[in-house]
Formats: sequence, structure tokens, C-alpha cells
Amino acid sequence: MTENGIGTTDDEQRIRFVGEALEGVDRCIQDGIDVRGYFYWSLLDNFEWAFGYRPRFGLVGVDRETQVRDVKPSATWLGRSPAPTASAERDPRPHSLREIPHTSITTASPAPAFVMEQ
Repeated sequence: MTENGIGTTDDEQRIRFVGEALEGVDRCIQDGIDVRGYFYWSLLDNFEWAFGYRPRFGLVGVDRETQVRDVKPSATWLGRSPAPTASAERDPRPHSLREIPHTSITTASPAPAFVMEQ
């Protein structure tokens, strides 16, 4: 997966969408697929060539008149979400994700990313 996101003004929908995507990543790992990372698109509400500023993909909203940035609840949720893991034992939770230290989450890409431990 190179990137994954949803253009919506409904942040609860974004949280559900990303949660389902992370569950899918976890299932891939459990099936033995070599997953190296997950990248959410996009950190900021941005300009899309086909649709202009209408889609709101960002975890951080941007007021186009003032350029003020506003961290959306989905950014906080994703920052606190555990990363997928390939544990030998299935976790009884709906998806077998584990907590990772924030130092394992990188923003070197255009959007927050989970980096899988080797």
C-alpha cells in the first residue's frame, strides 16, 4: 500500500475508514504478507488537481482564508492507535494490534506513518 485516505468533512467517518484499513493491514500481516508500513494520505487538507480544495483528506484542517491549521480528532486518534503486528498468537481484540512507542511513528513522509519493526 502506498497511501490510504478519505476525503470527507465527517471526521468520525475518517476514523472508521482508517480503523478498517488498519484491520486490513493486520489481516495481511497475519496471512504472512510482508507489509513494511502504512501511510495515511494526507497530513494536511491539500489541493487535488481534479477536485481543487473540496476534498478534505487531512488529519489537520487548513482554513484557506487564514491558513490556520486545526488538528482534527482523527489525528489524535491515529497518533494513539497501535500499529499492526505479526504476532504468533492472535489477540482477542477485534484486531490484533499492539501499542508502539511514538518514536516508532514517523512523519518523514507527507503523512503520518506506522513503520513496522523488523
